[in-house]
Formats: sequence, C-alpha cells, structure tokens
Amino acid sequence: MPKCIILSGAPLSGKSTWAKKQGLPILSCDSIREDLFGYPYQFNPKREKEVWEKFYNQVYLQSSDFIIDNTNCRKEYINKIRENLSKEFQVEIIKFEASTVKSYYRNIKRWIFTGKWIPFKVIKQMKQNYKNLWKNV
Repeated sequence: MPKCIILSGAPLSGKSTWAKKQGLPILSCDSIREDLFGYPYQFNPKREKEVWEKFYNQVYLQSSDFIIDNTNCRKEYINKIRENLSKEFQVEIIKFEASTVKSYYRNIKRWIFTGKWIPFKVIKQMKQNYKNLWKNV
C-alpha cells in the first residue's frame, strides 16, 4: 500500500530539511509557486488559487510513496489532502516543532543565505495554528 507522508509544522521547524533526506518525491506548494512564478516568490493572494489547484491535482496523480511538505497547520488542509488522495494510500502525519527563537534565528539565517524571508508575525500565527491543531490530539 503506498504511503503519503504529510508533514505538519510551522515555517522553519525542520520539515523541508527532513524531507530532503528521505529519498522520496516531495510535493510542496512552495515548489509549485517557484515553478509557476519564479524565485524568489513574493506571496500574492491572487495567485494562490492556481497554486492550490495545481497542488491538489498533483496529490491526486500520485501512485507511490511521497511526502507533502507544507505547513499543514490547519485540520481543513489535512482533510483536503485526504480527499484528493487515491483511496489505496496509507496516510502518516509527522509533526515538527521548533521554539519561536529558533524559528526566528533560522529565518534570519535563511534570509542572509537565500533572500527568502517569512515575516515574524506569519511565523507566530502559524505556530499558534499548529498548537491549536494538535492541542487536543
């Protein structure tokens, strides 16, 4: 039975680093954004519908083990992935956590080396979403 590994964690919690070490195909909205709109991608809410449509289409087309490397900090995102997967997939969710200080440090370091930046308020909100998602589980 093929496996879909869904990563869940706020930005800069180590998801992408872990995923790259697994040797499996990785599906991520960040990669789709860069493919469609270039690097570095500047967030644009008007483009997100296209990104997510392409993402869910790619989820649907998977036929063997793969990793979904998005934040997945809301139940509705995880449920939507499950809805778009073929029925034969086994789903595993792996949770990632990092302290706020560590996430901010990683953000600054990444900005220096790559030019990618996530506003601190976005990191803080995603951490709260993640906390809310898993607090009763």
